Amino acid sequence: MKETRTRGGSLSSTQEAAQLRLEQVKLLYAQAPAGLIATAVNSLILAAVFWRVISPWKLVIWVFFIFAVTLLFSYLVKQYRKTTPETSEIQRWTALFIAGLFASGIVLGSAGIFLFPGQSLPHEVFLAFLLGGMVAGATGTHSVMLEGFLVYSLPVIAPITVRLLHRGTDIELAMAGLLVIFYAIMINTAYYVHKTTLKSLCLRLENRDLVSHLMELKSQAEKAVETLKDQIAERKSIEKALRESEEKYRMIFENSPLGIVHFERDGTVTAYNESLAKISGSTREEFIGLNPLNYLQDEEMKSAIAACLAGEQTHYEGLYRSRRTGTLTPVKADFSPIFGEDGSVAGGTGIIQDISEQKKAEKELGDQLHFLQTLIDTIPNPIFYKDVSGFYVGCNKAFETRLGLHKDQIVGKSVYEVLPKSLADEYHRLDLALFSNPGEQVYETSLVYADGTRHDIILNKATYTNVDGTLAGLVGVSVDITARKQGEQALRRAHDELEIRVRERTHELAAAVEDLQNEIAERKKAEEALRLSSEKLKLFAYSVIHDLKSPAVGIYGVANLLHKHYKDLLDEKGRMYCEQILKASEHVATLVEQINFYVAAKEAQIVIEKINVNEILRMVHDEFSAQLSLRQLDWYDFDVPVRIKGDRLSIHRVFRNLVDNALKYGGEQLSEIRIGYEERGDFHVFSVSDNGVGITREGSEKIFKLFERDRTARGISGTGLGLAIVKEIAERHGGDVWVEPGSERGTTFYISISNQIGSSRP
Repeated sequence: MKETRTRGGSLSSTQEAAQLRLEQVKLLYAQAPAGLIATAVNSLILAAVFWRVISPWKLVIWVFFIFAVTLLFSYLVKQYRKTTPETSEIQRWTALFIAGLFASGIVLGSAGIFLFPGQSLPHEVFLAFLLGGMVAGATGTHSVMLEGFLVYSLPVIAPITVRLLHRGTDIELAMAGLLVIFYAIMINTAYYVHKTTLKSLCLRLENRDLVSHLMELKSQAEKAVETLKDQIAERKSIEKALRESEEKYRMIFENSPLGIVHFERDGTVTAYNESLAKISGSTREEFIGLNPLNYLQDEEMKSAIAACLAGEQTHYEGLYRSRRTGTLTPVKADFSPIFGEDGSVAGGTGIIQDISEQKKAEKELGDQLHFLQTLIDTIPNPIFYKDVSGFYVGCNKAFETRLGLHKDQIVGKSVYEVLPKSLADEYHRLDLALFSNPGEQVYETSLVYADGTRHDIILNKATYTNVDGTLAGLVGVSVDITARKQGEQALRRAHDELEIRVRERTHELAAAVEDLQNEIAERKKAEEALRLSSEKLKLFAYSVIHDLKSPAVGIYGVANLLHKHYKDLLDEKGRMYCEQILKASEHVATLVEQINFYVAAKEAQIVIEKINVNEILRMVHDEFSAQLSLRQLDWYDFDVPVRIKGDRLSIHRVFRNLVDNALKYGGEQLSEIRIGYEERGDFHVFSVSDNGVGITREGSEKIFKLFERDRTARGISGTGLGLAIVKEIAERHGGDVWVEPGSERGTTFYISISNQIGSSRP
């Protein structure tokens, strides 16, 4: 080992080795209690786990020996601590410690032979794990002296490894191999721990004299401190004032809403307040000690700082890029140099302000002004505004066009500089009058346009004030009324002409009114004559119907008797004539009856009362029950009670005609008739459906007219009045009737009855 020298002299290699050995022994004895406690605790855990696997007396004996060795080892450690071993005693204390380690390793490792649980593989694994753990723990506590680690660990790990190899199963051989690998790793680890510890101890020994020298220096420093106390006492008042000044400055520095930074004379940052940290998007620690002249990318800001450190007051305004986030922040900075007692620049300070809100406000104001100017420019009427001195401060595009001048030729000029003197005198006089009596001013005047033409205008002017309410100027809007003036003149001429025409037309209208009154009188006479004619025609129709009915019934009766009693006496042609007379007379009688029904439905007064529709349907069903049974037709109607207001006979006629219509025109395909009901708003809506031959789409549009029938009814007797009667009844009940053909066959007739109908209706 090389010789180590200190301020107090030098040590020989032998002395150095002895001193190193002494330090190793001290460290071993200092770390021994941890290993002893671990040994005792692990032995108890092993006994508890193996209690049902290994004979209890073996466990008790083994634990006894463990605790005996542990107690003796503890006694050795206690004795060592009571003494202060010299270098000459190191060999004895080392031998005793190694002997203790060996005894402890023998007893602990004996568990691999005497307590080996051959009948339980899990317990074998647990035993190997526990002993391996003790070896791993020894690398930290006993590697200070490598031979101590070896004499302890080898007796611990070797017995169980040999036992596993001796048993020879695949798993136990694998476990033995793993223990060998593990032990090799632990030896390597212990070696490195040993080397590291030796280096540490060597460094401690080498610096021992240095520590002594430092203690001497400490003593000298304490004496110097005593000497300085008097000087410190003298400066206390100065320091107090300085502290107060510094405290005030610190409060200003820390609480200032503006960013503050201090530089050394070379530009190195020495102070950086929190406000500036927020502005820069970084922490103080990132900037303290940095030099902005080296990292800033903004050459203008670098130039401002450099000029400050050269002794100049400088200003900067621009965008600062954050070193951390890269975001750009608008800032304004003022840099001032700090001068020393000799007049040289000792450093600098910067006051930095985040002007993001200011820039945002300026942009918003600029945008607003641009919008207002654009708005004013889009107004077709000329607009201008002046200050209180009468000078133009702004105008719109229409005003520029009107004068034939650019805005730059108008703004800042007086009215005398942009208009002829004759007009300028009048405008100036009126402006002064408005300023003397603030408010609004409206008057008509004239203006010479850029093309030299003079136009009539209405000028609307009003004063405006500043935020504090003081008069600031006036704004004016002119409206060209030349066309209106011309229109007024044309209107006056037209008015005069119109009056002449009105007088002429009045005479014509008077004559026309007289003719119209005569025509109205003639029309009233014609309407009265038409009404009387209609009444006569109605009486004639009633008379014809009445007169036709008796002969038709008589002819039908005679033809029926003739057919009944004499048909056998007639030849074939005679019988045919008789049947034709019978059918014709029957048709005439039916037609007369249907005309009577139609006239009654149209002209007769209806009586509105509460009707039970279910009773009317039962009557209609009973009336047609013979046909329904003979043709085997199904009848469906609604079970719920339905009561409406209406004329009972008319409603009965509606359902009878619709059911008769279905039976008559349904054909052989007809197998069912359905009666339906629903409420739709202010109406009762009934439906009569059948699955017969149906009706054509064009037929559904005309069958409700008088004597109109669908082409599918050809060959079937009928009058063409049944559905017309239904329509008339529906309309007199405030409703309507309509038909919907089926998709393939069948027909559905709908009739609506108003639920708002009164108690009686003519």
